[in-house]
Amino acid sequence: MYGFEAITHYNGWAMALAGSLIVFSGLVVLTTVISQLHKVLLFFENGVASLNNKKSSTPARTTDTKNAEAETLQDLDINQIISLYRPLADKLGESFELTQLYETSQSKGLPHPHLSIKELRQSAALLPLGDGIFYWNQPDEN
Repeated sequence: MYGFEAITHYNGWAMALAGSLIVFSGLVVLTTVISQLHKVLLFFENGVASLNNKKSSTPARTTDTKNAEAETLQDLDINQIISLYRPLADKLGESFELTQLYETSQSKGLPHPHLSIKELRQSAALLPLGDGIFYWNQPDEN
């Protein structure tokens, strides 16, 4: 017995259909899990406290908070940003990586390190040397 006759005799059509349905169902489950993964991660970020209907100690940042931070940074003049970040850059040496400047500014508690460094780069106060190394373009004010 060969061909379609053998497939029919040994329930090949039912097996093929069952296999297709299993694979399709698995893909649907996988798609659903991936599309809802952000909710699962938020649950774990907030911790088990959300199970007990307790508020998390660190609330999630909203777009209002981000907009407020951007507005306060816009209130700062580029010269004020330079006066805050220039001493940090001087301590790092003539050339430095942006990650070093970011970590130093974060440890000193300076406001908005990402946005400030972005402004410094856009104003050409920080210029790239290549390979992630930057140097300060402004002359010393001393």
